[in-house]
Amino acid sequence: MSKQARSIADILSKNWVTGLICLLPFLVLEGLQRVNGASFDPPGMLSRLFFTASVLGIAWSGITLQDIRGKWNLSKIGVGFLTVGLCAWIVYAIWQTTWAAWIGLSIYYASVLGLARWLLADLKKPWRNWLQGCFIFILGLLPSILGQVESRFSEEEFFILLQGLSLGVYALVLWWVTERLLRNSRKLLPEAILFTSPQRRFVSLGLGLIAVLGLWGTMRAYQHSFFPAEAPGFPGIDPEHPFICGEIKPVTTEISGLDVQSRIVEQIRANPDKSSSDYAFLALVTGDQSWMEAYRAAILSEARQSNFTARANSVKYVQYQAAMRLYFYDLVRGQFPHLFSENEQQELAQWFAEINQRAMTVEWVDWLYALAFAKRPEGLYENQETGAGLLALLESSNLADPDLVAKNNAYLEQQKRGWQRAFRVTDDAYIYQTEWIYNALFQSQRTGIDLENATLSFEWLLYQALPDGSWPGYNHAFEGSLTGVSYLGANLLQDGQMLWLADQAINASIAQGISLNAQPGMEQTSALYAKSPTVGSCLIYGNSGLPNQAGPLAADKLVFRDGWEKESRTLLVNLRFTGWHRYKATGSVVLYHEAETLIEELTIGQSYAWLPVGRSLFRDKRIPRENLNGLLVSRDGLGKVLYDLTGSGGSWAQDPPYYALVEQFSTSDAMDSAFISMQDWHGWDSWREVILYHSGPLIILDQVLGPTNGEAAVPWHVLTSNRLENGRVMLLTGENPVEMLVIPVGSWAETDSVWQQNSLQGTNSTIWAQSEKGELCLASIILSGAWVGAEAQTVPSDAGSLLELRAGNMVITQPLSFDCSNEDGS
Repeated sequence: MSKQARSIADILSKNWVTGLICLLPFLVLEGLQRVNGASFDPPGMLSRLFFTASVLGIAWSGITLQDIRGKWNLSKIGVGFLTVGLCAWIVYAIWQTTWAAWIGLSIYYASVLGLARWLLADLKKPWRNWLQGCFIFILGLLPSILGQVESRFSEEEFFILLQGLSLGVYALVLWWVTERLLRNSRKLLPEAILFTSPQRRFVSLGLGLIAVLGLWGTMRAYQHSFFPAEAPGFPGIDPEHPFICGEIKPVTTEISGLDVQSRIVEQIRANPDKSSSDYAFLALVTGDQSWMEAYRAAILSEARQSNFTARANSVKYVQYQAAMRLYFYDLVRGQFPHLFSENEQQELAQWFAEINQRAMTVEWVDWLYALAFAKRPEGLYENQETGAGLLALLESSNLADPDLVAKNNAYLEQQKRGWQRAFRVTDDAYIYQTEWIYNALFQSQRTGIDLENATLSFEWLLYQALPDGSWPGYNHAFEGSLTGVSYLGANLLQDGQMLWLADQAINASIAQGISLNAQPGMEQTSALYAKSPTVGSCLIYGNSGLPNQAGPLAADKLVFRDGWEKESRTLLVNLRFTGWHRYKATGSVVLYHEAETLIEELTIGQSYAWLPVGRSLFRDKRIPRENLNGLLVSRDGLGKVLYDLTGSGGSWAQDPPYYALVEQFSTSDAMDSAFISMQDWHGWDSWREVILYHSGPLIILDQVLGPTNGEAAVPWHVLTSNRLENGRVMLLTGENPVEMLVIPVGSWAETDSVWQQNSLQGTNSTIWAQSEKGELCLASIILSGAWVGAEAQTVPSDAGSLLELRAGNMVITQPLSFDCSNEDGS
C-alpha cells in the first residue's frame, strides 16, 4: 500500500466524521436515483459507492496538486492516473466500451478537482472559492453534454439539462469533501513533477480556446442531429413517385358530398363548446341570421379581449388558432358584407394588426428554435409552417399591419414553403400533417396550388388511414377527427376517396364522442359522390429535414392492409427518427387495427408542472423507446455510466438509427411482405420481416444479434387485460375474436432465455420478449377468423428453418429469412 493510501486510511479510521463526510457525494447520487424513479439496485449502489471512492482517492492521493513554496507538486502516481485516464478515453473513442467510460470518467472528475485548485490558486478568498466552484460545476456537467453529442441529442432537452445540473452539483460536493480531506492531512509527495505559477496562464488560455471550440462544436452537432444529409433509397421510389402500393377491392358505397356536409353541420351544431370559427361556419353554410349574430358577438368578444396578442411564452401554437379566426372572418365579411359596422370592421382590423405584431415579436422560445434551426429568430412559429400560414392569410386578406407588410412579404419570399416545396410535414405525427396541410392551404391563397404535392399530401393521410375512419394517433396524445381535412381534400382534389374517408371519420367521431369543430374547406358544398379507396399495402417515403431546411427523400412508413371494411386489418410500421418533434420509433409497429385498435403505443405519461407548457406534453422525444413496439437494446458506454450514476433516462438506449433500411417490399393477391433492418445500433444488428396473408394470419419475425451477454427485448403493448399464457393472449373477444401468439423460433426456442412477461397497466398489457445472451429470435403472430387457436412451431428443412402454423386442416409454412441457429451470436 502506498504512503498516500495508508495516510487516507489512517485519517478515516481516526476521524469518523471525515469518513461520514466522504459518503456525501455517494448520497447525492442515491438521491438522484430516487428522484428519477429508479428502482432499488444493490449492485448499482455498490458501483456508485466504488466510483465515488475512486474519484476521492485518486484526487487526494495523486492528482490534487499541493502548493509548496510557490511551486505545485504533481506526484508520479498522479501522472500515472492521468495516463491511465487518457488511455481509457482513447480506448472508448475506438471501441465505446463501458468499462473504459467508467475509468475515464472517474479520473476526469478527479482531474477537475486538482485543476481547479491549481488554476485559481493565486486568487484571494472569497473570489477563489466562488470561481473554483463555478469552474468545477461547469466541468462537472460536461459529461452529460458529451453523452448527448454521442447519442445525437436523442433525449428531451430539459431532462438532459437537469441531468447535467445534477452532475454539476455532484462535482461540487466532491470538491467540498476533497478540500476537507486535504485540510485534515499532510500529504507525503516525495516524488513530484513541479509546476510554476506562470504555467497556469498557458493552461488557462488553452482551456478557454477548447471551451469556445467545444461550445461551437456542440451547437453544430445539435443543429445537425435532426436528420442526416443522405438517406437510403428504394427501387421505384423517387420524388415524383414516393409511394409504392398494392391494390385491393373497394367497398360499395352511395354517399354524396351533400350528405357528408349535412352531417358535418349537424355535428358542429351539436358541439356544446363552440368557438367563433364554428359560428362562422354555421353562418356560411346555413345563412341563418341567428348564427351570423352569434358569430359577430363571438369574434368581437375575442377581439376586445385581445386574444392571441399576449406573450406566447413557450406555446406559439396560438398563431395557428389566430389564422383560423382570420380565415373564417375573411369568408364571412365577403359573403355578408353588412354584418359588421364600419367601426367594428376597423376594430377587427386593428386586432389582426396586433396579432401580426405579436407574431413578429421575438420571445425567449424563439431563441431555442433559432439555435436548433440555425437561423435568426423572427418570432414566427416555424413548426408546421404555422407562422407562414398566418402571414399569408394576413397578406391575402389585406389585414396585415401596414407597417409590417414589407417584413411579412420578405419572410414569405425567403424560401418556398407549403405545397410549393413539399407534400409532407417533416415532424412525425398524424396531427402535424393535418396542421401543415391547412397552413399549406393558407399559403396557396397567395402563391397558388401545386396540385401534385397537394395530392400527395392527402394521399399520405389516406394511405395510413384506418378503415373505420378513427384517428390513427401516434407520437401525440391528441385524439382528433379526420373529417375536416378529408372533406377539404375531397373538394380540393375532386377525390371521392377522401369524401369516403370524411364520412367514415364522422361515424368514428360520433362513436367515440368526439366533438367536431369547423375547419377550412368545410364550408364548401360538394357535388362529389364517395368512392371507396382501393389502395392496399404501401411503402411510403417522404421529404425530410426541418421547417426551414429541406432534407432528402427518405423512408417514412410501411402500411399493411387487406381491405377497407371495418373489420379489415391495418398495421402501421414506422421507419424513421428524424425532424424537430422526433419520435423514437425506427422499425417499430405504430398500431394494429382489426375492427378496433388492438395494439398501440403507450403515449400517456406524466406531465411536469415545472416544464414550459410546450414541453410538458408527453410526446415526441419524451416518449421513451420502451413505450413503443420495437427493438430495445441496453445502454452502453458513456450513456450507461451516466444512467447508472443519476438514474436519468432509463436503462434502454434511446437513440435508434435515423432510418430502418427497407430491403424488400412486395404485394400480391395472396400476401404482402416487407423486410427491414437496423445495423450497428450499439453493436446490435436486427431484422424484422412482416408477412400479411390476405386469407390467413399476420406474422412478424424478429431476429436480433448483438454483443455476447448483451440485453435486448421486443415489447408489444396490447389493449387488453387478458393474461398471457404460453405466449398466447386474446386481443379481442366476441363473435370475431383476435388472438396474438408470441413464440421464440429456431434454436433459440430451446434456450433458457427469459422471453415473456406480462405487466398489466389498467386495461393495457405489455408482452415482453427479452434475452440477455446477445441474441433474440421471435415470431409474433396475429390470428383471427378460422386461424384463432392455431399452433406454431419451428421445423427444419433442407432449405432452412420453417415456421409452421397449423389450424385444423389448414397449414402455412413460412420460411425464416434469417438463421437463429448461430450459437456464437455471429
